[in-house]
Amino acid sequence: MTGIFPAIEPYEHGMLAVGDGNLVYWEACGNPHGKPAVVVHGGPGTLVNGRFDFQAPIANAWTLHRAWPRAELVVVDDSGHVDDAITGQLIAATNRYAASRP
Repeated sequence: MTGIFPAIEPYEHGMLAVGDGNLVYWEACGNPHGKPAVVVHGGPGTLVNGRFDFQAPIANAWTLHRAWPRAELVVVDDSGHVDDAITGQLIAATNRYAASRP
């Protein structure tokens, strides 16, 4: 998103062998001492947002969802930025993708 956020250079990157000769490029960006987050991209996805998240307000999630219509938006009621309910939804989404692999 040019113009909205400054460009970020990764502080670490590489290629991960995932079997059958396939490789996935990965990179680590942001604050190396901050809380980790995993972003998997390249197709459909799931956006998980707590309704009461003040760090990533729900309006931002709706804006991102409109820009990424193939993504599923999961709004977790009674949750903020990070809690067990958010983590559970992230794990559930990851499991759905794993189960849908050919």
